[in-house]
Amino acid sequence: MSSVLRLTSNSIDGLEVLSSELRQLHTFLKSEVERVQSEIESALAGIKIIIETIAPWVRAVRAGANIESAQFRR
Repeated sequence: MSSVLRLTSNSIDGLEVLSSELRQLHTFLKSEVERVQSEIESALAGIKIIIETIAPWVRAVRAGANIESAQFRR
């Protein structure tokens, strides 16, 4: 086998290996993006539940503070 043919063959083999590794990396990164997006959606849903749960308390505290403030000004 000539040296040019060996060099070309080695280069092609190397590129095929690199291409395969890049495809695997692409698949992995795509799955990680999906996983992280799912975790973010879950976290946002949890935050929404917390906000909805404490909102009445916050309104009650603010209403009470407004009443106390009005009474203090008299």
